[in-house]
Amino acid sequence: MEGENNTNQENQTPTEETKSPKNLWAWIVLIGIVVAIVFGFYYWPNIKPAEAPVNTEEFNQPDAATQALEQATTSDEVADIEQDLNATDLSDLDRELSDIETELNQP
Repeated sequence: MEGENNTNQENQTPTEETKSPKNLWAWIVLIGIVVAIVFGFYYWPNIKPAEAPVNTEEFNQPDAATQALEQATTSDEVADIEQDLNATDLSDLDRELSDIETELNQP
């Protein structure tokens, strides 16, 4: 009887599941997905977004308000601090903020 079992196992053909073209396509798709994931992880950190050009000429020009603030005294006396605060002109601050807001809202 053992001899019969051995011959039956040797003569068995592979099941339809292992020969199926669907199984082959499933493996091909799975390998493709894995390759795409590896490719994405390798190249994603190397992608740099396009940078908008920056006009540096505007930043290099001296500003009267900035120069006035740089001339503040270094004294910590109350009278000197009050004098520096009174000399500081913040009236255009609101205009500057509205200009920035308009630039940000442009398409």
